[in-house]
Amino acid sequence: MPPFDRQIKALRALLDHNTIMDKILIIQPAFLGDLILATALIEKLRAYYPSAQIDLLIRKGQGRILKGHPHIHQLLELDRSNKWRSIRQLLAHIRPQNYDLVINCHRHFTAGLLATLSKGKKVVGFKKNPFAWAFSQAEEHIWAEQEVYRNHRLIAAFTDKEAAMPKLYPSAEDWGFVAENYGQKPYITISPASLWETKRLPLAVWAELLQQLPKSLYIYVLGGPADREHAQALVQLAKRPNLYNLAGQHSFLQDVALMKGAKLNYVLDSAPLHICSAIDAPVAAVFCSTSPTYGFGPLSKTQFIIHQQPAPACWPCGSHGYTACPKAHFNCGQIAVMPLLAPLKQLAHELF
Repeated sequence: MPPFDRQIKALRALLDHNTIMDKILIIQPAFLGDLILATALIEKLRAYYPSAQIDLLIRKGQGRILKGHPHIHQLLELDRSNKWRSIRQLLAHIRPQNYDLVINCHRHFTAGLLATLSKGKKVVGFKKNPFAWAFSQAEEHIWAEQEVYRNHRLIAAFTDKEAAMPKLYPSAEDWGFVAENYGQKPYITISPASLWETKRLPLAVWAELLQQLPKSLYIYVLGGPADREHAQALVQLAKRPNLYNLAGQHSFLQDVALMKGAKLNYVLDSAPLHICSAIDAPVAAVFCSTSPTYGFGPLSKTQFIIHQQPAPACWPCGSHGYTACPKAHFNCGQIAVMPLLAPLKQLAHELF
């Protein structure tokens, strides 16, 4: 959006809402995927309030994916390993800021407490939060609504009805690294890991898929350092050429740039899915125990949603995964290879 248009929008917002937004705090201390989707709020607020200070409160350790973000003034971190001490320290910093607007994207106690005690002039959040009674404005949390649009309702009164998309900002060095090392031949990526066992597609299913792909196709297995062993198990099981375990080998934003250049990214219901949404990368999203109907489906223009067909009667069994199937059969994870192959067949003209 050109700077002049942003200034006009900011003026309209000021006239429409009689609101001055010099300082804004967004609270989202959930998992990485939720944080990525919350960046849509930053994009929208920056368009309307180009000179505002926008701060973001996140879970400790997740700030690396926001490195170099041009619209974030300050990252604040909630340390859940020493929660009450961290809350006290955060409030000691937040309260003197006199934020004009505090936006709480999280439904749970800690974020609600921080928002309520923030001394923000306006505090908005969801009605499901236990502190909703103390908010200036509380919106319904509708599970069927995609998270980006759900969050946007918290700021619609201060902007307009149209949500922005989430966005991440790899550096020029990140893009250059990927172009130099991986830009020569078409490739796809697979992100097979998740914190939750019931969100994971069994490695045997992934391996069967990989064995059916042309041997000349380059395939990169992605993940963090903690996922390297899981990724290596897939490489060893698939036993095919041009398959590489890159888990833990790059920075977050190098992986983001790598996924943008892929012809297709296979992901689970986890952070890599939302990375694809934030960079509009082609994505095949595989849902095992969860479902996109909880509001965490893909936003990319090129997207494919894959789950067990027909769906088990118990599917989905919750918005979060489990360490094991509650019914001990994990039928939702026994997805056939043909639905997994279908997206690549549609994109074959770009690959082969």
